[in-house]
Amino acid sequence: MPICYDADYIASIHFIRTLNIHLDNYIIFKQNSGCKYNKEYTVLKNFICFLKNNHIKSYPEINEEFVLSWINRSKKIKGITKNHYLRRVKYFFKYLRRIKEVSYNPTEKIEPFKTTPFIPYIYTIEELKKIFSEIRSRMNYPGNYYRGLTYYTMFFLVYALGLRIGEALRIKIKDINFKEKTIFISKSKFYKERLIPFSKCVHNKLKLFRNERLKRFPKINSAPLFINDWGTICNKSNVERRWSVIVRDCGIKTRNGKTPRIHDLRHSAAT
Repeated sequence: MPICYDADYIASIHFIRTLNIHLDNYIIFKQNSGCKYNKEYTVLKNFICFLKNNHIKSYPEINEEFVLSWINRSKKIKGITKNHYLRRVKYFFKYLRRIKEVSYNPTEKIEPFKTTPFIPYIYTIEELKKIFSEIRSRMNYPGNYYRGLTYYTMFFLVYALGLRIGEALRIKIKDINFKEKTIFISKSKFYKERLIPFSKCVHNKLKLFRNERLKRFPKINSAPLFINDWGTICNKSNVERRWSVIVRDCGIKTRNGKTPRIHDLRHSAAT
């Protein structure tokens, strides 16, 4: 026998399909404006999936209460993340109003969630010496010289130049001008580009690593500076985990007993 679906189910499927089309158009609109919007797309996809699971079949059903139920669906979600979710839905509905798809915005009366101010961890000079000494010692492990040198140079660059880890991972060989002692940073936060000068100390460490890197992987100048043992770009999550392991092994913890982040190097460089 053929499967028969009720009218509400069919209406919900049609509504979700239409909403997905609007979402795709919204993301294209934002990306054409110079925004990446990859994370925002993931959040809104999750929101639409929540609508689908609750069999929502029309816009009026998406009210303030429903949006809050989605935002508060887990007790583990922090206030800052809830505000991020709230903004994503708010801007999406602003777009829907602009194209006259809806006449209201369910987030208009929702107050921002309370957040706890984040205080970054500032590494002391002694802690940094201990961390980099630990990394150098691991370079002596059999077969671990190149990997250790990669992490040592990468982390040193993040600290010495106050870089974000993503910026360091995107550096290409051609971005480094050893004669002028500058590094070109592209695709940084807010899509800005900048030229950063570096010291003689950074120059020497970079040159040592670059020579070792080209000896193992003699690729063209457009290739990433930091690549792993297999010749591919280092994964950000793996790099952050490696930093956490090293810092934890050095016995360094925050006041809350947590392991300081690699991004705290950037804050430490600024103090």
